[in-house]
Amino acid sequence: MAITFTIPYVIFMIGVAYNIQQTLDAMGISLITPPMIASNGHAMVTAFDFQYGIDFLLFFLLIYLALMFIFSLVAAYCIGRWKGFFVGFIIWCTPGVMSILGYWPKIQFLPEMYNIGGAGYLGGSVGMTCLLLMGLITGWIFLVILTDIFSLQDRFRHFYDHIWYSMAIIAAIFFVADTSSGENQRRLQDYTRQFQQASMYLSYQLKQYDQYCAQEKLDLASCSWAHRMRQELAEYGTYNAKLIIAVMPKTTSELYLIYNRYADDKTVKNIREEFDIYNKLKCQNKSSSYDCVATPTAYCIVNDPPKDFDDYSHRKIIVANECIIPTLVLLQKRIDNEIKKVNSSLEQKHIRWFFYFIFSILAGGKVANATARLSKSGKSKIGLGDEQQIILMAKFTWRLLISTFHFISYVFNVLISLSSIAFTKMRITTQQLVKRRQIDESNDM
Repeated sequence: MAITFTIPYVIFMIGVAYNIQQTLDAMGISLITPPMIASNGHAMVTAFDFQYGIDFLLFFLLIYLALMFIFSLVAAYCIGRWKGFFVGFIIWCTPGVMSILGYWPKIQFLPEMYNIGGAGYLGGSVGMTCLLLMGLITGWIFLVILTDIFSLQDRFRHFYDHIWYSMAIIAAIFFVADTSSGENQRRLQDYTRQFQQASMYLSYQLKQYDQYCAQEKLDLASCSWAHRMRQELAEYGTYNAKLIIAVMPKTTSELYLIYNRYADDKTVKNIREEFDIYNKLKCQNKSSSYDCVATPTAYCIVNDPPKDFDDYSHRKIIVANECIIPTLVLLQKRIDNEIKKVNSSLEQKHIRWFFYFIFSILAGGKVANATARLSKSGKSKIGLGDEQQIILMAKFTWRLLISTFHFISYVFNVLISLSSIAFTKMRITTQQLVKRRQIDESNDM
């Protein structure tokens, strides 16, 4: 009974705990399962378990929920005295009563997934809504009690409006920052796609060159390199931005030396010269090969061949290594730069997460000011008055909460007992009717 009553409140706080844990994890403050200690005293290796952090946060959140319940009723007393107190108490108990009666809606308070170390991921929208609602109630409670104790009037509310409007301007700045973050993400996607397409383009050309080497039975450094790199470039065409930065070599020379431990700068020069000779042989006469085509501009944004080489950026060639290889290196640097910008924007999302929570508290204070004007709180001389009165009200609210739990449990147990007695009598009556019918049937026979 008591467990059923508390389900809505506990599930609400679990959603908040998941949201907080997701943000802390993304910021590097990870609460994970501590290592299990074996009988010999050595630590055992355990898998990552974020539930440990959730339970840790939930413990303190439930304590905070109890305090929020107590002081919200104190604030309700400040607004409407005992009438406001009991109205607030009824509002708080409504979810629990609905749960007992089976009318509490099935709301998915937990996120669909937990992103381990996911920078920029803020958890589920429902959990975030619960957190902001908790901040709103907190701000309302604080300002209502403060207004009643110190008899705060319009002068304080005008001062509070200055803070409120300033926070609204900061929210506009965050909107602009989000727009800039979207632009960085778009450029990262464009550079990554351009890198992938350029890699696949050169991979196809090297495949043709590798077939030419096999047909002519050539034993050239460029043939060996083309045979190795055509598959590697095809792999590059499937890499995402992070893999491009982690796996691909950083310079043009490294790309020519990949998978060849015996290669040196002379080998690199030979490979490039052999491709240059092949392009001149196939594409410079009038009856040029059908495979000679001009390299797309997007794949030739860098063209820096050696002094003795021709400029192939605007000419038809078969193997565009002098265009595409340095272009891939440049695109990798651009991708790395955009990843840093995007990661910085993702980290700023968690800073904005804290801002939105503070903003919700200030919004609760704004609502409290409107509530105070509506109820004329702070103008009456029969308010809480001093700290002793607040303590007495808090004690009374806590005792009322405990008494309510006991009363609901008692009523539920009585209903169960009555239902059990009624069911037992119904079963006995049914058995008697069955026996009587059997006796009547036997007499008729």
